[in-house]
Amino acid sequence: MIREIKHNGKYRRSEDVVFKEAAGEVIIVPAHRGVSAGEDVLFSLTDSGKLIWSLLDGTRTVEQVIDQVLAHYEAPQDDVKHDVVAFLEELAVRGLITG
Repeated sequence: MIREIKHNGKYRRSEDVVFKEAAGEVIIVPAHRGVSAGEDVLFSLTDSGKLIWSLLDGTRTVEQVIDQVLAHYEAPQDDVKHDVVAFLEELAVRGLITG
């Protein structure tokens, strides 16, 4: 389990989840019980969440993910850094990503 999101860390989507895109929305569902224990079973992503999710393939650092988000959205750098790390922390708590 990921204890802390590191800016030089590389994270990927967990193999224990299934994700589908339908009508422009990405839905993530744990493949078995225990992946998101105590949390909602379904996890739906916003547009920025979909972008971050698509970048989590284990080849990019968090800094590279942040750079991609900054290139895609006009937002203050500090806000994007905070939001990306907070989103990754949420994914980690739910067991949706691995490092």
